[in-house]
Amino acid sequence: MTTLNNRLLTIKKAQDELSCSRTFIYKLLDKGLLKSRKIGNARRILESSLIELKENGFEGVISDIETN
Repeated sequence: MTTLNNRLLTIKKAQDELSCSRTFIYKLLDKGLLKSRKIGNARRILESSLIELKENGFEGVISDIETN
């Protein structure tokens, strides 16, 4: 049984959830704002980290990422 804490999402699903680009997802990963796991060559986003980012409001993160 999959629980919320360990459910893994594809990059595409994370894009859809946050309504953003693939590049932006990778920037969030690079900054450590999203947590992921590597499965072979693919990367999967932890659903719990995506929900946490959405709950904390990631709008302020956008300007921080764009300036760096």
